[in-house]
Amino acid sequence: MDIYAVTNSKSYDGTTSSTGIPTVSGVQGSDTVSGKTQVFQSKNVLGLNGSTLVVNGHTVNDGNSGGNYTITTHTATGTISTAGLDINAVTDSKTYDGTTSSTGIPTVNGLKGADTVTGKTQAFQAKHVLGVNGSALVVNGYTVNDGNSGGNYTVTAHTATGTITKKLMTITALTNTKVYDDTISAAGTPTVTGVQVGDTVTGLSEVYDNPSVGTSKTLSVASYTVNDGNSGNNYTLTTYSNNTGVITAAQTTGTVTVSPGTAQYSDKVTLTATLSPDQIDGTAPATGVTFKIGTQIVGSATLTASGGILKASIEVALLEPTPLGTAPTGQMAPGAKTVTACFTGLNSNFTVNNTSTTLTITKEDAIATYTGSLFVATPTATGTSATVTLSATVQDITATSDDAYDSNAGDIRTATVTFFVDGAATPALNVGLVNPADTKVGTVTMNLTLALGEHDIRVVVGGYYKNCIGNDGNEVVAVEQSGPGKITGGGYLVATSSSSGILPAAPGTKNNFGFNVQNTKTGLKGSINTIVRNGGRVYQIKGNAMTSLTVNTAISSAHPNPTAVFNGKANIQDITNPLAPISIDGNATLQVTMTDRGEPGKTDSSAITLYNKAGGVWFSSNWTGTTTAEQTLGGGNLVVR
Repeated sequence: MDIYAVTNSKSYDGTTSSTGIPTVSGVQGSDTVSGKTQVFQSKNVLGLNGSTLVVNGHTVNDGNSGGNYTITTHTATGTISTAGLDINAVTDSKTYDGTTSSTGIPTVNGLKGADTVTGKTQAFQAKHVLGVNGSALVVNGYTVNDGNSGGNYTVTAHTATGTITKKLMTITALTNTKVYDDTISAAGTPTVTGVQVGDTVTGLSEVYDNPSVGTSKTLSVASYTVNDGNSGNNYTLTTYSNNTGVITAAQTTGTVTVSPGTAQYSDKVTLTATLSPDQIDGTAPATGVTFKIGTQIVGSATLTASGGILKASIEVALLEPTPLGTAPTGQMAPGAKTVTACFTGLNSNFTVNNTSTTLTITKEDAIATYTGSLFVATPTATGTSATVTLSATVQDITATSDDAYDSNAGDIRTATVTFFVDGAATPALNVGLVNPADTKVGTVTMNLTLALGEHDIRVVVGGYYKNCIGNDGNEVVAVEQSGPGKITGGGYLVATSSSSGILPAAPGTKNNFGFNVQNTKTGLKGSINTIVRNGGRVYQIKGNAMTSLTVNTAISSAHPNPTAVFNGKANIQDITNPLAPISIDGNATLQVTMTDRGEPGKTDSSAITLYNKAGGVWFSSNWTGTTTAEQTLGGGNLVVR
C-alpha cells in the first residue's frame, strides 16, 4: 500500500501543520485507510528540509490492524511563505541632546507561536530640531527569535512622529579688568553652558557698555557662533551680562622744568610742563596747565601735542601778586621754592598727577642812598645827645644805571632796610614808595637818639633785595652841642612835576609855608607848617614836636650862604573843609632844608619832605630820584642866623 503526502502551501504560522490529506493506493477489497494526516517536515520557511511534506498519521482498517499491508509513505513538496511582521516606532519627544537616540520601545504585530522580537530600538531620523527630516522616529534595531534567524517573517518597520525641542544654552560674559584705551573691547571670553556633545561655540567675545573708566561696569556678550549643524536652531540661547567689569585710568607721566633754575627776585623764568602720552585714540588726558610757585598761581597755558607728548611753556616774572599784599604773599621771597604744574581740563579716564620741581630765588640788587641828617645839633647848648633822623632811599636796580642793571623790575616794597649804627643793627624797616605809581623807588626813615660825636652809619638792604656790589651805604653822622641858631621864613614854592609822594603837590600850585624855630637854653622851640594842594584837595602839614635844628652860618668858599636843617615830628590833615578837617597821619617825620642867600630872599631855596611813619614819603617838594632837592622860592624870604 502507498500513502502519498499531497502538495500544500501556507504562510508561516510557527507550526508544521498542513491542511493537506494524503492519498492512498493499493487498498484491497473493502479495506479503508482513515485518519490520514500530513505535516511539514519543518515549521520554518526554507528550513533545514526545505518545505517537504510528510505523512504523519493514518489508520489501516483491514481487520488485521494493518498487518495485511506493507505501507510505503511518499513525501510531497510544499511551500511555507514568510509571515508579515510589523515593527512600529512609537511616538517620543525629547530636548535636543546632540544625538538621535530615543527612549521609546517599538511595538510588534504579527508574531507567530512562541516567537519573540527582542532588542527593539528606535531613533530619531535626524538629531536636529526641525531638521531636514523633521523629527521622524525610525526603528533602528530588533532581533526576531523564530529559530530561523528571522527568515520566517517579512518585517516591515513603520515610522512614528516625534518631537525634539530646543536645548537651553546660556552664554555669560566674564568679569574683566583693563586699562583705559578708549574702546569697549574686553579680553574676557564668555562662558557657555548647555552645549551638547559634538557641538561647539566659537567666536566668543564680550564688550564693555562704554569705554569710560569705572567699576561695576556692564560687560555684554558681543559675538558667538553656534556650531551644531543646524545654524544654531537646536538651542534656545540666552546671553547674560556681567556687572563686575573694571576699567582703570590710563597712567600718564608729567614733568615740569624751570629755566634758569636759579634766578633773582623779579627776573623772568620759563616754566615748561609736559604730559605723556598726548592722547589715546584721539582723547587727550588734559587740555591745559596752571603753574604755581609755592602757592601763588603765576600763569596758565594750553597744552599742545608735539612728538607724542603734550607741552606748554610760559615766561613769568618772579613777582608777588598785585596789588602788593594780595594773597598769597611771600611766595617770591628768596629761597628754595616748589614749582608745581597743575594740569587742568582733565579727562577722568586718565590718572594725571601734578608734578613739581625746585626753583631757587635769590635776592634782587638794589641801590641804597643815605638821605638822613649828616650833622645834628643837640636841642640845648649843654645837651649830650640829639635825635637824629636816619633816612634812606632804596632803588630797584632797574631804576639806576648801575652795572648790575637788568630790565626786570621788582617792587621795592618787598625790601627792608636796617641801619647799622656804629656796628649795631636797628630794627628792620619796611620800605614805602615815594610815588605810588612807581614801585621801583622807596624810602625809609627813623629817629634815633645818638650821643655826641661821630657815628658810622651803614644802610643794609634786606627782604627780597640786597645791596648791589659796591653799594655799601656807609656814611658818618656828627652830633654836636648846639649853639645859637634860628630860622624864620614864609612864602611859597611853585610845585613842579618833580613834586612826589603819596600826596604830591599838583604842578603849578602854591606850596605855602611858614616857620619860626630857634635853639634856646631850654631846648628847641617854634612852629612850622606848610600847605599842599592837589586834585581839588588841600592838605596841611604841621610840626608838632621839634627834634633838631642844625644851623651853619659859617661862610666859606664851600658854603657861601647860611644853611639849616630842621627835623621834627608832624601830622598831616585834609583841610579842604576847614570846619571838618580829616586826619591822615600823625607822628610822621618832617625834614626841611634851606639856604639863605640874603635879602630880599628871592633866591632863597628850600626842600620839604614828610616821611610816612610806615615807610615811604607823604610829600616831597622836589624829588630827584633819591632825595628832595632845594627849590628856589616862588615868593617869600628865609632867614638863617
